[in-house]
Amino acid sequence: MKNLIVFYSYTQNTKKVASEIQKILSCDIVELFPEKPFSNDYDAVVNKWQNNSIKDEVEIKPIEKNLEEYDNIIFGSPIWWYTITPVVTTFLKKYDLSGKNIYPFFTSAGWFGHCEVDLKKLCKNSNIKKSLCVTFDEDYSLHKIVSNEKEISDFAKNIK
Repeated sequence: MKNLIVFYSYTQNTKKVASEIQKILSCDIVELFPEKPFSNDYDAVVNKWQNNSIKDEVEIKPIEKNLEEYDNIIFGSPIWWYTITPVVTTFLKKYDLSGKNIYPFFTSAGWFGHCEVDLKKLCKNSNIKKSLCVTFDEDYSLHKIVSNEKEISDFAKNIK
């Protein structure tokens, strides 16, 4: 089985988790980027996307991997207002992950809300595996994981 990590990270916390998983799995990795970068003002971004839903999208830069070459997609998203980010929503609508095993991981400083339900709505023809939810300190700039970090390695080892 060939693995690919696909993730979006605004504050670099999700990237931190993606990098840890990549070290364990030694697999390919793709970071998603919005076509037009979000503001560097965290509060402005949070306020703009406060009523985010999986209907909201933004244009994203194309990825340079052929998803057909991968069986397992390890998928990471920060949680913005209880769901996945608009960057991730766009990716999931733009790229067909039918028949793929999806191993989701989410990062948040609070409640994970309905991210798993929303992911299932967007990936109806995929095999969604048990999610990893990683909590970070409320001061996102500290990049401090509050969750048990062993959960990250256990999650990755279960994919191998």
